[in-house]
Amino acid sequence: MYNCFLMIFTAMSGVGAVTGVIAAICIFFRQKKIALFERRMKILNDFEQFVFVVLRDWDWDGSTTLVSKYSEQEVSLLFNEEYSELQKDILEVAKKCNDLNGDIDHAKRHGTCNNKTEDELQKEKNNYEEALGGRFTQKRGEAYKKWLKI
Repeated sequence: MYNCFLMIFTAMSGVGAVTGVIAAICIFFRQKKIALFERRMKILNDFEQFVFVVLRDWDWDGSTTLVSKYSEQEVSLLFNEEYSELQKDILEVAKKCNDLNGDIDHAKRHGTCNNKTEDELQKEKNNYEEALGGRFTQKRGEAYKKWLKI
């Protein structure tokens, strides 16, 4: 009888150990998924902050650190190539907008710059910003559907 109880308790201990290992593995994969989610959200939030706040700020100094601090490889690995292209697109538009800010300042002082008035230059800059905002919004929506689920 004693041996029977000992076998039952030993079997229960084995089942408990196996269950513990399975639970630990499940927790590991869940934590990994959460870490990837958090990193992806950080990147998208920084891109969004840059596109909709920093880029449109009159006091923007031309810095693109919020977007360029992420490597192309990191963005590609966490999302896909389309998002590294989005990052390049954001940086290209930022350069154009920064150049246009200089042109707008020049037009304010001299009346025109490159045969364009201040209003024309501002409208051109706004068009770049709006187009980029639309492209970013579309990509962010795709990211939410594909990668931002826990």
